[in-house]
Amino acid sequence: MLWTTSAIIRIGVVMVDASRPAHTAGKIITAVRKHVTMMVSPVLVSAEVLATATMLLAYALLGLAVMHAITRGMHSRPFALGGLYAAVIIFGWPMLLLAMLGLADTALDLRGRVAARKSSNRTNNSTRS
Repeated sequence: MLWTTSAIIRIGVVMVDASRPAHTAGKIITAVRKHVTMMVSPVLVSAEVLATATMLLAYALLGLAVMHAITRGMHSRPFALGGLYAAVIIFGWPMLLLAMLGLADTALDLRGRVAARKSSNRTNNSTRS
């Protein structure tokens, strides 16, 4: 390698000889990309994982609220909710189903529909009596 007047650019641990302009730009871009990716990538991955976990938990809690709304007024409500909570604690994967239910609630307003149906059933039962 010629070390005279040609510019040597050191990025990370990659040495690039700037006397060869055809290959230099590609090598510099590749070296910079590797160096920046190694520094920034773990931070971005951590932020993405944190954001995903936060949204998953938020929608799972919303799914639990939907289950509470659905089971309101049922005689077997303590058993249904107790079984659900036990399944979440023991297995963990029902949280994904609850998150999907919570996501569906944001799009379809399931809790509002359940509440409207239950209130219409109450008014129908009270007018018949």
